[in-house]
Amino acid sequence: MDRSLFHSPKTLLDRLRNRSPPTVDDPAHAHHLVYACGYNATGQLGCGDRESRVVPWRVRTSRLGRGRVEGVACGSSYSVVVVAGQVASCGKNVHGQLGHGGRDEETAPRVVEGLRGVRVVAVAARGAHTLALDDRGRVYSWGRGDEGQLGHGAFEAVPHPRRIARLPTSVVAVGAGRTHSLALDADGAVYSWGCGDDGALGHGDRRRQLAPRAVEFFRTRPAASVSCGSRHNAVVTADGALVTWGWAAYGQCGVAAGGDGLRPAEVPLPGDGGAECVSAACGYRHTLCATRHASGDAIWAFGWNAYGQCGGATCSAAAPRRVGGKFLGSRDGNDGAVVEALSAAAPNSNLQLDFNVSVRDRFDASSSVVLRELDESTRFVQKSAESTLIESSEVWSGRPEPAVEFHAGRRRTRRPRPSASGAPGPPS
Repeated sequence: MDRSLFHSPKTLLDRLRNRSPPTVDDPAHAHHLVYACGYNATGQLGCGDRESRVVPWRVRTSRLGRGRVEGVACGSSYSVVVVAGQVASCGKNVHGQLGHGGRDEETAPRVVEGLRGVRVVAVAARGAHTLALDDRGRVYSWGRGDEGQLGHGAFEAVPHPRRIARLPTSVVAVGAGRTHSLALDADGAVYSWGCGDDGALGHGDRRRQLAPRAVEFFRTRPAASVSCGSRHNAVVTADGALVTWGWAAYGQCGVAAGGDGLRPAEVPLPGDGGAECVSAACGYRHTLCATRHASGDAIWAFGWNAYGQCGGATCSAAAPRRVGGKFLGSRDGNDGAVVEALSAAAPNSNLQLDFNVSVRDRFDASSSVVLRELDESTRFVQKSAESTLIESSEVWSGRPEPAVEFHAGRRRTRRPRPSASGAPGPPS
């Protein structure tokens, strides 16, 4: 493994502070493509129809302009993509989560006009609200707002982007839960707002917050990355610790199942000490983290595991358990490619993924992901309830193998079963 690809949390925070996106005309970043597969009843795959697909299908982004695909995010039945700083969205739109000002569904990516002239560098989505971060550290939100998750001081939906005025203009990362949101600024401070059920906001209570409020824990212990599950969160600190809080009934916070999780708490990392957490990602009710240690790098999983989404036996556990490299497709069970795959924040990784799984329990929360490395240029994978989006810099030739296989219990990957209306539906 090339250790230069693997950055410490402090280094990641420094990189975020000084982020300088590649120019649109940079040849090295001019040919990235987006592929999608999965359930497509509301057009969330962006293929121009509502036909579900079990193999990756190229999403036409040419009308968004020529440039680097800088990120994708999947909410519940809708998708968001960033191309050369422009945001486009497609899929379900009941709450205005697509950001186009209305409630009509879109079956192909459509530019969010409210962000014209704004260079967006990151997006986050889950449930039915969307966050966008621009290159000046400002955050915009839109979509469902009945729990205050948009951060505008009200309980109303907003169908077009609106800047969150009560956040500093130095934000470097954002995260979206089902009905809450997080932001990380350049000094390592973490802000939360929205629904406080199960202590999801980290303020020591279960109250809602209509506007961003700093989480006290990180005033003295700066954060380097943030990730949101449905109602729990995982943060990597600048000193390499893993901190979680929120809904912990299934052990997804890495502490005793049933704990209230009202405040952030450090998760003890397995081993004989000296391990540094470098990345973390939350699913609906499970969590993954990658650690760096002199004896080797590893991925650990904890939380709900009824369908093997933690990468092993199907019993849930609060204590972090190592995910075997063989399960993830590595050659020797312990090579660094597995850790690189989880390390979504590492700018130079060949393979990046984020196990963001949204609210639909029946399909997405019970699905696990097995990655098969497509080629060395694959850049980003993100999985949601109904769809998977893949960004690649190479055009696939012929009929590709699925890049992502969905495993639910003992069942194998299969085509979506037709619904009563004849349209494909998600597996039960």
